Amino acid sequence: MKPIFEQLSPGLLARSKNLSVLTQLLTDCLPGQVHGHFHVVKLDQHTLFIVTDSPVWATRLRQLAPQLINHLRINRSGQKHHKYMANINLQTLIPAGIRHIQVLTRPGQLITTPCSSPEHHQNYPRQLSPQAGKLLSQSADYINDGKLSESLRKLSRHCR
Repeated sequence: MKPIFEQLSPGLLARSKNLSVLTQLLTDCLPGQVHGHFHVVKLDQHTLFIVTDSPVWATRLRQLAPQLINHLRINRSGQKHHKYMANINLQTLIPAGIRHIQVLTRPGQLITTPCSSPEHHQNYPRQLSPQAGKLLSQSADYINDGKLSESLRKLSRHCR
């Protein structure tokens, strides 16, 4: 029996490689916190489709959509080159008329990359802003459940 890799159609493999290249191209221009939380799933003449693993990252990518479109246009014109794209013609990969980015969320979908490892998250300690601490404290004042209220107060003291 042939290995699974040999059973896949060459067209499917090429499409998968192209989507992977687009994901990497966008990863290069995004903040480190977003890495590993999205991937490109489709590209047509005017729209790039991205799937994220959380609504938080979907919102962030929507905010960055103009920057991402500009990044794709710059790379399409060949102003920036990457070593992992040596065999791919970006002018045929990225349509000239790309104008929109549509971000979809698939909660619970694990996107496995080195950046989604537990070690990566240890390098980015989570912090609460003073405003978030105040909101947690205010919420605790109106909650009847004593344990939950105390937990929210305790959490609110960790703001910076």
